[in-house]
Amino acid sequence: MQTSKLRTEMFSIIHDEKLLSISIKWEGKTGNPPMLMLPALSTISSSNEWNKFKSIVVSNYYTITLDWPGFGESEKINLRYNGKLLRKTLEKALRIIMSKYNQDLSIVAAGHSAAVVLSLKDRYLKNIKDIVLVAPTWRGPLPSMTGWSPKKLRFINRIIRLPIIGSVIYYLNTTKMVLRFMVKRHVWLKSNENNTERIKILQKISRQKGARYASAAFVTGSLDIIQSSEVWLTSAKKIKEKSTIVIAKDSPKKSLSEMVALSDNCKNILYIRGRLGCHEEFGDEIAKRLFS
Repeated sequence: MQTSKLRTEMFSIIHDEKLLSISIKWEGKTGNPPMLMLPALSTISSSNEWNKFKSIVVSNYYTITLDWPGFGESEKINLRYNGKLLRKTLEKALRIIMSKYNQDLSIVAAGHSAAVVLSLKDRYLKNIKDIVLVAPTWRGPLPSMTGWSPKKLRFINRIIRLPIIGSVIYYLNTTKMVLRFMVKRHVWLKSNENNTERIKILQKISRQKGARYASAAFVTGSLDIIQSSEVWLTSAKKIKEKSTIVIAKDSPKKSLSEMVALSDNCKNILYIRGRLGCHEEFGDEIAKRLFS
């Protein structure tokens, strides 16, 4: 059993008749059972969100982290990002992982990633040992705030894709002031996480070339693969015996109520302090309580 250093690889998928490269990282003892960690979707999404969590589990699991298409270290190009693309990405990642390991896989999914996992077909779910849904969500910010359907909000995606106007609008929405407001209200709980250096890092993530396309798709609900709260709740039933939900107690009221409703269809429930970024801010605490 060998201990591997952090290794980054790329795999490709075809979407919208374009080839897209996806970043996947491997770390840990190769003989340990595999664990896939999926980051939350947001303007500042990155697989590095799992660093605190991974530091606890890496001694007992072979850890795998993924950057969603258009986010983190994955390729960012101008195409129509949607929920089907996310599921296609996850299915390809699962095929790669399962071709390397004959052990059942654990999945830990944060935020919107939970909806992608719940949308998987049975042939994938049967090879997953356990699923942890951390502060799970299924609906993008604007549909949640306005009550509008993603179809009504598609015009925003079209504007953001415009060469000059789109770039300017996105630039204004990723200023340090806007990012600081966003993370303070929805992502982090502790004020000392909301410091200048950290905001600089998040701004760098959000302003990568081409990042605006996938970010706008998330905000407008184009990445919503589950279309209603009824489907959201029903989808959890099929994985109930292998599921754990982590409820972030300080989440926005609407998100919190949906987590609590989903918990009725999950086997295990863990309440944790924090908001929608609790897996990043309190990842070590979550890992210790679930896997130590």
